[in-house]
Amino acid sequence: MKQIFDRIKNILKAELNSADSSDFLDIDIDDNLKKEFDNLSDNKNNWENNFTIDLDEKKAFAILEISSEVSNDEIKRAYLSKMKEYHPDKVENLGKEIRLLAEQKTKEINEAYNLLRKKRGF
Repeated sequence: MKQIFDRIKNILKAELNSADSSDFLDIDIDDNLKKEFDNLSDNKNNWENNFTIDLDEKKAFAILEISSEVSNDEIKRAYLSKMKEYHPDKVENLGKEIRLLAEQKTKEINEAYNLLRKKRGF
């Protein structure tokens, strides 16, 4: 990001130095560019935070094996379907390892469903 800032600053200085004196604007290049750079940095941080949330949301849709365009009712149906499929009680007689895997999968399904419920407000 610093390299971009320096490059923009150099381009503006060159443009201002080559400009006709009547077109020259009396501005402090460094201060204005610094403000713009800070705004870009803040926006980048906000974008990164939103991107992380979106990745979590995408993962939740993937766990439930549904697309992001589905309705809230379809999310609920997918959740119930996955819970029926992976609930530990259904594999109780298949051994300890299978039951532990089913418990882990159930936790993932619950976390995905709760995240989507929170995001969509239902």
